[in-house]
Amino acid sequence: MNLPGPNLEGSPSHIDIGDRKIKIIARSTYPDITIMDNILDEEECCSLIDMASHRLERSRVGDGEPGGYIDERRTSHGVFLPGDECNLVDKLDERIAKLLNWPINQMEDLQILRYRTGEEYMPHYDFFEAAPRKVLSHRSQRIATLVMYLKEPEYGGGTIFPMIPLEIFPRRGSGIFFVYSDPNTHQSKRTLHGGSPVIKGSKWVATKWLNIGKSNEGESNV
Repeated sequence: MNLPGPNLEGSPSHIDIGDRKIKIIARSTYPDITIMDNILDEEECCSLIDMASHRLERSRVGDGEPGGYIDERRTSHGVFLPGDECNLVDKLDERIAKLLNWPINQMEDLQILRYRTGEEYMPHYDFFEAAPRKVLSHRSQRIATLVMYLKEPEYGGGTIFPMIPLEIFPRRGSGIFFVYSDPNTHQSKRTLHGGSPVIKGSKWVATKWLNIGKSNEGESNV
């Protein structure tokens, strides 16, 4: 199976995708995690926050069924922004497709999330842990995630991978990409991750999930 991801052959310091150079900060191979910077500029981050701020709803947890459910393990608020909603979102879809070498029609809509003081998402997987027949009856299994930071809090709010262990501190414009191509493997299970509670301030992120086939469901699991 071909998998999404930046081309890191030769250990480049950056990847030129035309409209910008994405900086490669760090990489893990077990599991496959890449930390990058300059994915978004400050103006783009602020614009996405402005677009989302008046439309936020309580985040839900997905289990493969349409709509998902509210769970106290996840206390953020968010909204999905379709690629055809505005030029900025459409441009970001094209940028992500070039960066990760993956078609736009195998990506879910961009989700904007806000975490206020005390809000978090406890460790979880992004792939659907439900039985494959149940999941694939109406959507495709996820195989990778890109998390981009739009605004960092003053304290707290790091992204943690407890099985590695690893903590990434939010920084505006930077992001994390990780792959979990087979939920049954130990390598994919090591992508267990969470958003630590924000201690002071607020954190905004933009999340993009990649899958095997096009998903039209506005359902979140991260």
